[in-house]
Amino acid sequence: MENDTPTRMKLREARFFLGHLREIEARSKYLDREDFDFYLNAFLTACRSVTFVLQAEFGNNVAYRAWFDPWIESRSNADKILLEFMNAQRLTVIHVEGTAERERVVELIEEPWSSGAGSSGYQHAAGFSYMAMGFERGRIEVARHYFKIGDGRRPVVEVCGAATQLVREVVEAFYAQFPLKPQ
Repeated sequence: MENDTPTRMKLREARFFLGHLREIEARSKYLDREDFDFYLNAFLTACRSVTFVLQAEFGNNVAYRAWFDPWIESRSNADKILLEFMNAQRLTVIHVEGTAERERVVELIEEPWSSGAGSSGYQHAAGFSYMAMGFERGRIEVARHYFKIGDGRRPVVEVCGAATQLVREVVEAFYAQFPLKPQ
């Protein structure tokens, strides 16, 4: 790929795992699925590694910090809290518990009955019979995962999406200031 760098590859890796998290959560009602844990752990590691790889690519820790520190200071408190929170989750995954700290719940959602996949991606085997009885919608159970951030809770997939966007902004701001040299 033109202008491809190890940093951009690591960012694509984080997006890859985020995509799998979204897919699993959209289709599963089971909280004990280890694949969500595996993809979340891989996401946390890949997402945090983006700036490590960027720093290594720059090749000068002092100069990188001189660029990064003012950049992060220019961001909102919410952005700073998000980066700190995601790093704490990664540290928990790698050094403490082996999986991120989060709340897991099963929620009921309204879903239109259909013979194929509904809007949440579920297959409704009973869809035809319920439709024949005049029911257009039904309630189904879905697994949801939440991070506790501050006094509230936010969906894990939403937080991971926001972290990915923020890290992408770091990368783009860095490359805007320090363009790649032709190879």
